[in-house]
Amino acid sequence: MGTSAVTVVEILAILVLLQSALFCCSGANFNGSCIKIEREALVKFKTSLSINSSDSLPSWEGDDCCRWEEVTCENITGHVVKLDLSWASVQGKVSLHLGNLSNLQYLDLSSNNGLAIDSLHFPSSLKYLNMRSVLLDKCDNWLQSINMLPFLLESDLSSCGLSITGHVSHVNLTSLEVLTLSWNNFNSTIPNWLFNITNLQHLDLSYSAFRGSLSTEMGNLNSLAFLDLSYNSLEGKIPKTLNKLCNLSELHLESNKFSGEISGPFGNSSSCIQNSLENLNLFNNSFSGSLPNNLGQFKCLKYLLLSRNSFCGPIPVSIGQLYNLDVFGNLPNLREFNTSSEAGIPDPMAISRQLESLETLDLSMNAFDGFIPSWIGESLSLLKVLNVHSNKFEGEIPLQLCSLASLQILNLANNMMTGTIPTCFGGFTAIVMHENRGLWDYQVSYILMFILKKIAMDSRLLETAADVEQNLNKAQPRIRWSPSSPRHEMFWIVQ
Repeated sequence: MGTSAVTVVEILAILVLLQSALFCCSGANFNGSCIKIEREALVKFKTSLSINSSDSLPSWEGDDCCRWEEVTCENITGHVVKLDLSWASVQGKVSLHLGNLSNLQYLDLSSNNGLAIDSLHFPSSLKYLNMRSVLLDKCDNWLQSINMLPFLLESDLSSCGLSITGHVSHVNLTSLEVLTLSWNNFNSTIPNWLFNITNLQHLDLSYSAFRGSLSTEMGNLNSLAFLDLSYNSLEGKIPKTLNKLCNLSELHLESNKFSGEISGPFGNSSSCIQNSLENLNLFNNSFSGSLPNNLGQFKCLKYLLLSRNSFCGPIPVSIGQLYNLDVFGNLPNLREFNTSSEAGIPDPMAISRQLESLETLDLSMNAFDGFIPSWIGESLSLLKVLNVHSNKFEGEIPLQLCSLASLQILNLANNMMTGTIPTCFGGFTAIVMHENRGLWDYQVSYILMFILKKIAMDSRLLETAADVEQNLNKAQPRIRWSPSSPRHEMFWIVQ
């Protein structure tokens, strides 16, 4: 019994001695917390920089680099795992070689606009990399350096002056989920190696001078939830393979040169993309043809922006099934509807009476004809902006518009309307920008009506007002002013 107790005590004593020995040995390596070789790597990096402020990196002194600001170490081993020098006012042209920080997982050098790097070497342990606004235009090995990071999860290389140099035969970025390459000047087609990063969930290539057609291999990125290709020079048709992106919730294709019909990727009623897509922006392209009849099956859609294209034909009635739609469509939650298109939509809207919360209705620059629909005044009681300029509307202003008590901007320019102004629009202050022209009986080429309510116009209304002022009515109808007395505070008439 006693012998066993002694043996246990001896074993415990040996374990304590071993732990102390291990602590001492490891302490010799990192001076209590900071590992010597990693401290030297940080000091070398700081020495290569031009510090733009006396407040930048003042704590980078002493032996314990784990106590330095912007440096984070792992508690047990003392390895540097995080280096955050964003907005640190550092400058200089340096070669970034941080391979000795062998356990570094997080590196952020973003928003140091005076920092330029001509050569990169990262530790393979890196998981998060942010180099936004760091100049890398002289760094020919940026792609190869990034490709050597198998554990990288997120990388932001926006506004770095990047171009496509060289290629990679095999992509090692098997863990990468977020990649931002926006605001660069690639001036090339989208490189094929991107389509092999199949774990990508967020890809932003906007504002980067990409050109050419969009590869069908984009459909390989079936983990994508966010794809932004906007403000490039991409052209041709959208590949049908996009309908394989079953997790895609946001798709930004605005301000490119895409053409053709959109029924290919979006017109297949069995495609899985219709179950996930929330934001579809096709603004300012050259798309043509009719809108897909199955748009109503995109149940998650909240934003649908189609203006500045060449769509034709009727707006599908199925849009009325999109009960989550906030911008564009046909529902009680809708706040803004914009179909501006120089080519126009020849048929009137098939949707009409389900826009109970609509505040902005912009049908301008289309080819709508006939009379202004009476349902606008009957159903859109919260309407603040009605813009129908540059269509083929004719006839008189419908009396039902008198019911729009919240109306602030009404633009009827560039139509073929005739008749008298409804008496319910009396009470305006009329301004004729032409001498010796009678106020009550005259030829007009432009009509702008809006209400000033304590000058509480938001930016959207002001932009709309500015747009209104640039449009002149082609027709020259004789309109009689019949004043009465209601609520509108300003009526502006310009010859």
